[in-house]
Amino acid sequence: MSDKSNRIQISKMYKGVYVATTISLIMGTLGVVVDGMIIARCLGSEAMAAYGISIPIMPIIIMIGGVLTSGSQILCGKYMADGDAKGARGVFSLSIALGIIISIIFTLLVMLGSSPLTILLGASGNAQHLFYDARSYIIGMSVSFIFAVISFVVTPYLQFEGDRKRIVIGVVLSVVVNVIADLVNVFAFKGSLFGMGIATAISYVVYMIVLLAHFLKKDSIFKFRPREIHWKETKSLISRGVPMAVNRLSYCLKIVILNHITLAVSGTAALTALSIQNNLYNFFGAIALGTGQTMLLVASVLAGERNRESMRFLLKNSIKVGTIIGGVVAAILFIFAPVFAGIYAHGDAEVISLASVCLRFFALSLVLFVFAMAYINFLLGTGRFKLAIIYIILDIFALPVVSAVIFGNIFGITGVWASFLIGRVLTMVAFFVIGAVINKRLPKNMDDYMMLSADYDVPQERQCEWSVSEESEAIKASSEAYEFLKSKGLPGRTTYITSLCIEEMAKNTLEHGKKEKEELCVYLRVVETQNGVVIRMRDNGEVFNPMTWLKLHGDNDKASNIGIRMTIGMAKDFRYMNTMGMNSIIIHI
Repeated sequence: MSDKSNRIQISKMYKGVYVATTISLIMGTLGVVVDGMIIARCLGSEAMAAYGISIPIMPIIIMIGGVLTSGSQILCGKYMADGDAKGARGVFSLSIALGIIISIIFTLLVMLGSSPLTILLGASGNAQHLFYDARSYIIGMSVSFIFAVISFVVTPYLQFEGDRKRIVIGVVLSVVVNVIADLVNVFAFKGSLFGMGIATAISYVVYMIVLLAHFLKKDSIFKFRPREIHWKETKSLISRGVPMAVNRLSYCLKIVILNHITLAVSGTAALTALSIQNNLYNFFGAIALGTGQTMLLVASVLAGERNRESMRFLLKNSIKVGTIIGGVVAAILFIFAPVFAGIYAHGDAEVISLASVCLRFFALSLVLFVFAMAYINFLLGTGRFKLAIIYIILDIFALPVVSAVIFGNIFGITGVWASFLIGRVLTMVAFFVIGAVINKRLPKNMDDYMMLSADYDVPQERQCEWSVSEESEAIKASSEAYEFLKSKGLPGRTTYITSLCIEEMAKNTLEHGKKEKEELCVYLRVVETQNGVVIRMRDNGEVFNPMTWLKLHGDNDKASNIGIRMTIGMAKDFRYMNTMGMNSIIIHI
């Protein structure tokens, strides 16, 4: 099959990014989960309820980082798909500059407006006695904003460059620091929610330092260079991040409204149970959020190749991986829900009972949550921003809140918990109904849901692709490319150069890119354009930049490295990029 290497590489890219992203999300939220556990066990259920009121402040921080992260991912992904390192570096510098500016402004706003903000979040009426503790935690957390935002912003760039271990190491260190700082706050300083917030801020400082150290490497593409900041792309970056802002705002509003509904329907014990669910959402929801972030990262890069088959395989693979892992995690949470609830509410039978039911409804919704995040972020990665925003509002806010209001009035607090599952089922219905409206017929297959334009693909008659794993296959691909372009009536020189470039670059890759215990796969694609021919080559071998190699070795012997020298010399444009552990070469003939 001609696209065998393509599928292997997409699967490898996706799984590599997914594992690193999900682990970092799980470990990152572990600090928040531990905060909740220590608060509940050491400071009491009232402190846990106050913590629950202040929880929406963290999604707002994630929202700010997420806007910049998702916007820069999509924008940077396009530059990287074109092999434009300078453009990608400009986006990197812009996203960091915006992160610093916006987080400082937001920190000042939160500190100055902490009192009305705390009341708005729910510390009023029946929960007025929780005002002081909730406000203290919000103020303490606000110190962490700039460190958290910068950490969120730079994380995808480490994924682009394949430094996934650093992300995991940084997260582990930050969690350890967070736990130690929490315990010091509780036992050495008699404990306060303000101190818990400061402990979280300290952990983010550690995380940020570990991540930023990557960009001090000489071979890193991304460097913060103020002179290369593309300020004119600010609007484009932020507009592409708007869906993430809508996502986080929807989540915050949902928590605030559910807090009010819960207090009205059942009282403080139920609010504590909901706070436990919200806290564990950060941990178990990482399976779905990791699926979404991975999809956005990979889709934003692959979308630039304009290959429908690649996008179809990516979506199917994402849903398959996420569903399997999500199903296992959901089963664990459902079965052991009372155990998880008991960790927070030790000895409080009422809270444990309420939280167990709440967690089980969330567990039942988890696989649908994974599916929704994969699909919505696929739409974002392929440029369907307005449609993605509609789905985000429906899935994260509108459908679960409406369900909670309706079923809460009918069945009490159990009806509120059931809104997690009912809302997600309605989201699946919305995917089908809206898909039918847009397609003007009932969706029948994956293509009907992908929403790619009719002219998205390069017509088959203008392209060829090959899977190469040995030298004989490289020679065959070169020969077939020659015959294909010759049949199209292209100039003999263009046809010859294309054929030569394919053979030379594929053979060089097979020679220099071999890894131990891993099959080397080279995916080749030749596209006829109005201005000539474009060769795209992607492989999963060792990092090998032909341009750097030539600079290091080309001057020693003019007769050596003749293949690389000829290819670069004959091409109109030659670009190399290592993205998500894959070597990518784009040659314009």
